[in-house]
Amino acid sequence: MLGNWRVSAKDQSAQSLAEAVAGQWTYVASSPHSVGQEAFHAELTLNQTDTRANDAAIKALRKHDVLVLAVGEHGNESGEGRSRTSLRLSSVQQDLIRKAYKSGKPVVLVVYAGRPLVLEPWIQDGAAAILWAWQPGTMGGRAIADVLTGRREAYGRLPMTFPRSEGQIPLSYDSYSTGRPGPKPEVFWSHYIDESNAPAYPFGFGLSYTTFEYRDLVVEPTAEGWAASVTVRNTGTRAGSDVVQLYVGRQGNGQLYPVKALKGFQRVVLDPGAEGRVRIELPREALVQRDGQGRSVPFTQGTLTVTVGPDSQSGLTWTTLLP
Repeated sequence: MLGNWRVSAKDQSAQSLAEAVAGQWTYVASSPHSVGQEAFHAELTLNQTDTRANDAAIKALRKHDVLVLAVGEHGNESGEGRSRTSLRLSSVQQDLIRKAYKSGKPVVLVVYAGRPLVLEPWIQDGAAAILWAWQPGTMGGRAIADVLTGRREAYGRLPMTFPRSEGQIPLSYDSYSTGRPGPKPEVFWSHYIDESNAPAYPFGFGLSYTTFEYRDLVVEPTAEGWAASVTVRNTGTRAGSDVVQLYVGRQGNGQLYPVKALKGFQRVVLDPGAEGRVRIELPREALVQRDGQGRSVPFTQGTLTVTVGPDSQSGLTWTTLLP
């Protein structure tokens, strides 16, 4: 629950998920994640072989309708001095997940981590839901329980791009175009032969307990620049919110720009079946970029693309040519 910078904190000061739901849910300990010393200044040794408690845990929980598994990183497994070559869940945790999936019950994964991790496709596909809890702090257990039981909405959005595999790193939504864009029918474009270029989960991604539909994007000039308006409709059966995000792409103007850059966002709350018009301003100053000499260069000529949607990889697009 506590992150890497816990040196001044008491280890037992944070409320765990098990403590938050004590007396309401059945808690059973699985095989330990680490063995030996757990200290701020010491290396953390992971349990890589002892899976005995996993079998007992799944057996004890088979009578329940839903299984919730708390997996991921220990607070002393990420942060300063904790670099990793593998961002996968430990073999013992993967063993627990496999056995939970074989039970035939819906499985919810609560992942504690100080960074994006790599979840193999079988883990993603087998989970009924994945809640990325990060390292939530002293009252994280109560907050997570509120989200899992529907008392609160999971309205967070990813602040980082999650890779499919470590070989994709560094991976970010606001990268620059390569000299060999694609895809192309021949092999001569920037890609992997054994992996997709796309991330597992894009920057800005996040789900809630309802669904949304975007339509009717309109971008109009204003005195300060432009304004983008879009209609968002709650297509689900319960109230909820979505984060409407505005990204820009720029080409030309004698500068090299990221393929896409976040320039605005706004949360909208809607009842089931309701829709609303969301407006996000895009001032000209938001398109300014510094050149190699540190001088501010306004975007005055070239192709401007505006994309509005729920994350960095989806949405509605508008394009214009300046001036």
